Amino acid sequence: MNPPSQVVIDTAVGATVSDEHPSLCDVETFCEPCLEVVQSLSPVTVKVHNTLEDVLKCGEEKCRLCRFLCKTSKEINEGLSNQHRVPWVELRTTDYESETRLVQKLKIQVKVEDWGRKEDYSAFRPNTVFRALGNEARGANRAIWSQPGPINFAMRKDTVLEWLKECQTNHPKCKDALKAQTSVAARMLEVKSENGELRVRLVSSMQGPMRNHSPYFVLTHCWGGVEIEAKLTAEKLEVYHKNIDVSTLPKTFQEALEITNALQCRYLWIDSLCIVQGDAEDWAKESRKMAAIFKGAQMTISASEASNSRDGCGISNLLSPAKVFTINRRTKERPARFFSLRLEPQGIGNEYEMHRLFWRSPIHTRAWIFQEKILSHRILHTTQSQLFWQCATQVESEDGTLDTRHKSCRGWDRDVLLTHVPDYLFQPESWGTNIRHRWWGWINEYQRRILTNPTDRYAAFAGVTEHYRSLTNDTPIFGLWDRDLHLHLAWHAHLADHREPMKPLEERRNPSWTWMTFPHGSVYVTGILNGSFGMTAEERRSELKYRYEAKVLNFDIEWTDRPLVSKPARGTIQLRGLFDRIILPRNRFGNINDMDPDFICELADKREIYDQEFDVIILYAYEEESTLTTNLDSLISVGLVLKTMDAEKRMYRRIGRVEVKNKIPLDIDVEKLLPGTFQDILLV
Repeated sequence: MNPPSQVVIDTAVGATVSDEHPSLCDVETFCEPCLEVVQSLSPVTVKVHNTLEDVLKCGEEKCRLCRFLCKTSKEINEGLSNQHRVPWVELRTTDYESETRLVQKLKIQVKVEDWGRKEDYSAFRPNTVFRALGNEARGANRAIWSQPGPINFAMRKDTVLEWLKECQTNHPKCKDALKAQTSVAARMLEVKSENGELRVRLVSSMQGPMRNHSPYFVLTHCWGGVEIEAKLTAEKLEVYHKNIDVSTLPKTFQEALEITNALQCRYLWIDSLCIVQGDAEDWAKESRKMAAIFKGAQMTISASEASNSRDGCGISNLLSPAKVFTINRRTKERPARFFSLRLEPQGIGNEYEMHRLFWRSPIHTRAWIFQEKILSHRILHTTQSQLFWQCATQVESEDGTLDTRHKSCRGWDRDVLLTHVPDYLFQPESWGTNIRHRWWGWINEYQRRILTNPTDRYAAFAGVTEHYRSLTNDTPIFGLWDRDLHLHLAWHAHLADHREPMKPLEERRNPSWTWMTFPHGSVYVTGILNGSFGMTAEERRSELKYRYEAKVLNFDIEWTDRPLVSKPARGTIQLRGLFDRIILPRNRFGNINDMDPDFICELADKREIYDQEFDVIILYAYEEESTLTTNLDSLISVGLVLKTMDAEKRMYRRIGRVEVKNKIPLDIDVEKLLPGTFQDILLV
């Protein structure tokens, strides 16, 4: 790229900047403090003049950066209007990146301080922050930086097309993930442009071009409790196959269709327009396909900042135009440099804050949306201020200041979409990312999200279950898995809100041994965190020092209706293991914390569990080395606390989890420390 000799300053949050010298090629002049900021080869902190009045005067007479700061910095403007103090301005640069001794990325913080009191001029917080982008940096040619006038989506679409092309051609992880694209949705929206107007109609996936698995996009969005009048119903089915009046659709749908058309994709899937609403049979059939629908899509459009279907995708916003500067000191040591500066939205001072705000946006709080994220290969996140790209290789913002491939954005690494990359998901040496351990992370995140209809708690997770099954070829058992089932049974549940006890359930959980029968959002669930999932028994014995494991003899499960999307009807697991009756151990604070919350809420007094004997079955036991050479190693036995349902049939309910720790004396056979005797029981 051969950029113009310029520094671009853009007020991306809506401020309007006028200037009497609009030429993009004018050689600008800077005062010495500002020149030090823009030409420094390392982070600096520079005092800009002695008072705010001096900054204003310099801007009027010479320095265009001082003049620009006076126009765009809230702190400086408020300081100039204050009659009681005479503060001064400090420019501080951080997050410095350079590859060719020219600044590629930079953050400039405008800080107004009171010199007399030697403290921040607190009335003007938070500080104004600008992001700088060097002329040779990735993304410098994007419309968000380079357009001299108001920026519409038509100008910005090339950025998305570049992302998509780069992902398809240069990302091995993403290419490998997309070998088997197949559309199985019954219907799609066909999007065309005729005489400058969008034409949309419903088409069958079994007819026309869709029979050949044409590329398509999907939309993920929040319903937000707003009624969607234009949704597909049995009465509208025939009409929608002929034509859908785009003007009757909510704003989010309209803009998703515009994005699809602008990116030259012909088909889009939107749940409320492609599934017959009010038709239980069609909903059950299509919701079961959710995994295939999202996995087969070329890209997911995410209305990430919209709280409902009326808020839109943000593409109708005009981004404010760029402001151009030139730094023209041409010496061998200091060649010409060019920057693009954008004013950061208030409250976003670093990548961590951007990460926090982004993932707290409405769409990332909804339970139904979770599986759509897990199942997507590529996501285009649309917000009011800019676009974000997410795939199996990277997460990147439209302005380029966020890019997970750079070390300064490591906090975003976990957000790349690696849930489709077998080479990543099955790394035995990395149990934190291994698919068998990530399963429990998915459960925890799903449980933390909002679910409007409690009866959807199985269907909203069915796509994730299908995806895990396709990756592992394992058999799902009500939120647990056939392989290592005895280890999965050791999950631990704790209250989502510790300030209030769980209310008694209207009906007893059935079965008791799965986390799925808890009301959605009432508990957080964790599994084993020692890397044992996916190993063979021999590997666990040699590498993790497992000394005992229970054996699953049989299981029998039945759903009330369609598997995975309906509630469990019944479920039993036959176990053979060490059975004992013990007084539950307390932690160092004297508490017993591993009892299931629904059992605790049934007690008249929580102290009933103290100093009483309970039946337990041990699921596994392992040695734990002491961290001190003077201490003995320990044997950790993990099991379930049981309540008898039918003594003759040896039928029990799970009411908690137990962990017993015993010191291992020297010169003793560890197996002799294992509690209880072997028995067969039936978990219900």
